[in-house]
Amino acid sequence: MRRMLVAVLVLCALPAFANDRMRISVFFSNPQFTHSDAAGTDWTGGVGAGFEYRWTPQWSGEVAIASEQHVEVLQFVSLPPLTDGTIRNEFRSHPIDFVARRHLFRNGRWQPYAGGGARWVEGPSTPNTQFQSRASLQAVAGIDVYLTDRLAFRADARRLLRSDTVPYDRNSKFSFGLIWQLGQ
Repeated sequence: MRRMLVAVLVLCALPAFANDRMRISVFFSNPQFTHSDAAGTDWTGGVGAGFEYRWTPQWSGEVAIASEQHVEVLQFVSLPPLTDGTIRNEFRSHPIDFVARRHLFRNGRWQPYAGGGARWVEGPSTPNTQFQSRASLQAVAGIDVYLTDRLAFRADARRLLRSDTVPYDRNSKFSFGLIWQLGQ
C-alpha cells in the first residue's frame, strides 16, 4: 500500500516538471465478467496509472502501477449440509510494469508500437492460500490513437514470458485507457 501511495504522489507532482516529452496514462486492465451458480456474478480486472517519458520521437519508457481485483473460486467435494463445495477467495494485487516502446509510425493519429520490459507483482496474502511475489519479462504491442494533439486512446496486449501462471498474474494481458501529454 505504501508503494502505491508513493506512486500516486509522484504522478501528482509531475505537472510541476511537465514538458512535451512526458505523458500520464490511466487504464483498465484485463476486465472480465464471470457468473456461476455457486459464486454469483463478479467483475475482475484492474485500474492503474502510468508515467511515460519520450527519449526520442520513436522511443519511450513507461512505469505503471495498477490495482487488480481477483476472485478465485475453489471447488471441493463436501457432504451436505456442511458447505456448498466452494471456497470463494477475493484479493487484490498491485503490479508494477517497466516497459520500453518503439513507436513504429509517428505521422498521423494512429501510432502502433512494440516493446518489452519487466513486471513485478507482490503475492497477495489471503486466508486460504499464500502466494509468492514474482517477476517476469514481458513483450508488449499496441496502438495509440490521438483524439486531439494532447489526448490519446491506448489499447495494448502483453505477454509475460513465463511458463507458469497464477490466479493473480495471468500470462496474457489486455489493457485500454487514455493518455494525456503534459507540457505546452
